[in-house]
Amino acid sequence: MDGQRLVVLGHSLGALLAPEIAARAGGVSALVLLAAPGRPLPDLFLEQLRARNAMPGELTALAAKVRALPTLSPTEPVLGVPAAYWQDLAKRDEFAAARALGRPVLLLRGTNDQQVAAIDQERWVSELTHHVPLESATLPGLDHLFVQGGMPAPTEPHVSQDVVERIAAFMSSLNPHKP
Repeated sequence: MDGQRLVVLGHSLGALLAPEIAARAGGVSALVLLAAPGRPLPDLFLEQLRARNAMPGELTALAAKVRALPTLSPTEPVLGVPAAYWQDLAKRDEFAAARALGRPVLLLRGTNDQQVAAIDQERWVSELTHHVPLESATLPGLDHLFVQGGMPAPTEPHVSQDVVERIAAFMSSLNPHKP
């Protein structure tokens, strides 16, 4: 890949932070966001715990901690990491970072993704439409890792060929003469 078509690709938390990474790196032509969270991560984690039938008392205590995050001591553990981690993430506006970057975005999510919901994809689309060139797709049958979901796990799962082809086509569409 030539230096005029530098693309930052991120998955999950990496997709959430990709716009900021691209802005800091400079010279980035585009973003590829795979399974990008579109809501605060603590809320997503609580949703995932509810979906996995976590103990109600545990959920209540965690939800209270999440609500108190802005006022907690930075060293207070929340969802397995210090509150400072969540407090730092809460200060970031990755939608604004992507808009300010002004570069084309490829946004992909699988229909069987249990970590990032359709609402997350919809938020990215809503926040970026009319601001940056945007290509968005929700791919049938793929899970959070972009492998075919709902089937017995193969010993060596591979990213769907459709995902690879979409990323390749997106990158090929970038004008190498205009970053």
